[in-house]
Amino acid sequence: YDTSRTRRLMTDINQLNLRAFSPLSDEIRREGEENFVPVMKVDAASLLRQIVALKNPKKILEIGTATGFSGMVMLEVAKEAHLYTIEHNESRVEKARENFKKAGIYDRATFFVGNVHELIDFVSGEFDFLFFDGPKSHYLEFLLKLRPFLKSGAVVMCDNVLFRGIIEEKQETKRRMRTIAGNMREFLDYITGDEWISTVYDIGDGVSVSILK
Repeated sequence: YDTSRTRRLMTDINQLNLRAFSPLSDEIRREGEENFVPVMKVDAASLLRQIVALKNPKKILEIGTATGFSGMVMLEVAKEAHLYTIEHNESRVEKARENFKKAGIYDRATFFVGNVHELIDFVSGEFDFLFFDGPKSHYLEFLLKLRPFLKSGAVVMCDNVLFRGIIEEKQETKRRMRTIAGNMREFLDYITGDEWISTVYDIGDGVSVSILK
C-alpha cells in the first residue's frame, strides 16, 4: 500500500476543490490553519459548498463561527440567504466580522457571541439549513432543541462527526473522549432514523448530511 501516492492524490484533489473557493475564503482558511483556529478541511468545505448550492437556503443557522470561513463558503453560493451564526470566542467573532465586511456580505449575517447552550433557547422563526461545527458532544441536544424550527425538507450538515477516528474505535480513548464519542454515536443513531434521510461521509473529520423528511 503506497501511502505517499495516496497523500499526493489527496493533495491533487484538494487543489482541484480549492478552485471553487474565492481567494478571500481560501485566505481565511489558510490563516485559520496557521493560527490553530478550527476550520473545515478542504474536502469537507467543498461538500458544504455543493450542498448549500443545491439547497439554496434562505435562512441558515450556524453553530461555530470561528473566523468566518464556513459562513463565507455558504453565503458565497446562497446569494439570497441570511446567516445567523453563534460563537463563544469574542475575538474570533470580531475577526469574522472583519472578513465578512471585506467580502461584502456583512449585511447578510447576524452574529451572536456567547454560550450556545444559553443562546439556543432564544432561537425563533424557521430555518431551512443548519450547520454544526461547535461542541461535538452536544450535537444531539442542539438538534432536538432546534427541530421545531426546521422547515420540512430542511438540511442539517455537521462537521467532525467521526471525531478523529474515535467514533470508529480506531484508537484508545480517555474517559472524556469516550463520553464525547458516546454522545456522537447517539447523534448518528438519531439522524439515521426514520425521520431523516442521512449520509455520513468519511471526509475531513467526518461529515453528516441529513434531510428532514
